Amino acid sequence: MPLATVAMLAALSGWSTSASVPTLLAGGTGEQVQPKLAWDGRGMLALSWYDAPSGYDVMVRQLTTDGDFTWPTATMAMNNSFSSTQDYQLFRGAPWAVASQQGSSAPVAAVASLNADGTLAWTKTVSASTASAPKGNRADDGFLWSAWIEGSNTRVQRLAQADGGFTFTAPVQIGTTGSTFAADVEPSLSGSGVVVSTVRYSTFSGPKVLWANLINPDGSQPWGATGKQVFSTGSLQFGNFPEFQRVPGVGHLFTYYKTSPLQSYVQMLDAQGNRLFGTDGVGVTADTSRERTNPAAVSDGTFIYVVWIERTPNSSIYGVYGQCFDVATGTRQWGASGLPLAPLETVYSYTGAVAALRPEGVVFGWVRSTAFGQDTVEAMCVNSTGATVWNRRPIASNISPKGRMQAHRVPYGTVLLWEDGITQGASDIRGMRLGSDGSLGPAVRPAPDLNADGLVNGADLGLLLAAWTSEPVESSADLNADGGVDGADLGILLSAWQG
Repeated sequence: MPLATVAMLAALSGWSTSASVPTLLAGGTGEQVQPKLAWDGRGMLALSWYDAPSGYDVMVRQLTTDGDFTWPTATMAMNNSFSSTQDYQLFRGAPWAVASQQGSSAPVAAVASLNADGTLAWTKTVSASTASAPKGNRADDGFLWSAWIEGSNTRVQRLAQADGGFTFTAPVQIGTTGSTFAADVEPSLSGSGVVVSTVRYSTFSGPKVLWANLINPDGSQPWGATGKQVFSTGSLQFGNFPEFQRVPGVGHLFTYYKTSPLQSYVQMLDAQGNRLFGTDGVGVTADTSRERTNPAAVSDGTFIYVVWIERTPNSSIYGVYGQCFDVATGTRQWGASGLPLAPLETVYSYTGAVAALRPEGVVFGWVRSTAFGQDTVEAMCVNSTGATVWNRRPIASNISPKGRMQAHRVPYGTVLLWEDGITQGASDIRGMRLGSDGSLGPAVRPAPDLNADGLVNGADLGLLLAAWTSEPVESSADLNADGGVDGADLGILLSAWQG
C-alpha cells in the first residue's frame, strides 16, 4: 500500500471549519500531485491524483460531499514507474474511471474503470504504440470515450462501461496534416457522442490553434474530418491545452488566452460547430494594456462567468478579475474592464483562478502569494449582476506552496482543492468545503419540519413527496443533503414524526 494511502486512513473525517487547517485529502511521503475532482450528481465525490512514492501511480478515492471517505483505502487505478507526470483525466460521474499513460519505457494510453466498492473493474490499453496525455469522459448514455496523442495526431476510442469493449475496430483519427494534440473531451449536446478539442500547429514555432471535432457513436464526424476552429487568428501560449465544457441546450463553452498580446477570450460553438461569438471569440475586456491570462469559466445557460489573472506588464502588480457575458449575444455585463475580485496590488503573484456555479451565484477562488512559496487561498461569491453574495475571504490561510486548484459545486456548497506543500518538491492534496453563505465545514442539514410550523406531520410529508426526485437538486426537502429527495430523506422525516 502506498504510504500516501496509509496517511489518508486517519486524515479525513468531515471538512475542516478552520481556514488555518485546510482538510488533508491525500498526504504522505513525497508528492501527491495533479488532483482532479468529480461529483456523481448526488452525495459522492471522486478524488484522483498522482502518487509519487511508488512511481506516479494514478490513485482514486471516493468520499461523501460531507468529507468522509467511503472506501477503506485509495485504489491504484494505474501502476506506473514514471519519473515525471503528464496530464490525465478523471471521468465525470460514477462508476469512476480514469484515462492515463501506463508503462515506462514505451508508455501507452489506457483507461481504467472502478467498481462501486472501489475495486478495479478493468483496465484497457487504447493506443497501439507509445502515446501521451490521454484524456477522456463519460457520455450521457454511459459509454466511455478516450482521446490521446499518438505520433503527431489525436486518436479517439469509445468503450463499454461494463467491460471496456471497443466500439471502433480502429480508433478514429483526428488530424491528417501538421501536429494535432488532444486537449479535452466533453459529452456532445445530444449526450451520446463527444466533442474532442485539440491544439494544432503546422510548425513548432507556428500558431497554436484550438479546434473541436464532434464524434458520433458510430464514429462519424458531422463537423467534418478536420473539425471546427474555435478561433481563426492568433495563437495559444506554447504548452497551453485549455479545457472546455458543455452548456446543455446552448453549445460548448471554450475559454482560453492568446499571445501577442496576452489576453483572455470566451467562445461558444453551437450544435453545428458554428462560432457564436465571432471568428475569434470575445475578449474579457476591450483593453489590451494589461495581461489577462489563465481564465476559467462556467455557465448557467443564460450567462457565462469568467475569472482570470490580471497583471501590469513587466511588474509585480497583480489582481484577479471577473466578467459576465450574456450567452445569447456575448455582450459583457460587468463593464468594459470587468469586476475587480482582488484589485491590482504589488504582490509576488496571483495564480490558479477557478469558478464554480451555485444557485445563489458563482464562486470564484484563487491563490495569493506574498513571496515565493508563501501562498494562501481566497474566494468570494457574486451574482449575475456582479453584486456580492459573500465577500472575499481566506479559505486556506496556512502559508505554504499551493497550486493546480480545482473547484466543484456540491449540494449546498462548493469544494476547492489544491496541491499544498510545506516545501517545494513535496506536496499533499488539501481542500475546503464552502457553504452557500461562504462558511467553512460540512453542509448544515435542513430540518424535517419543512413548513416550520413546529410539528413534523402529514403537511411536511406532502411537501417532501412533492419535491421527490432522483435528479441533482438543492431543496429544503433534501434532509440528508446528498443532492436528491428520496427514500433516505423520507426515513429522516418519519424518524422525527410527531403526528
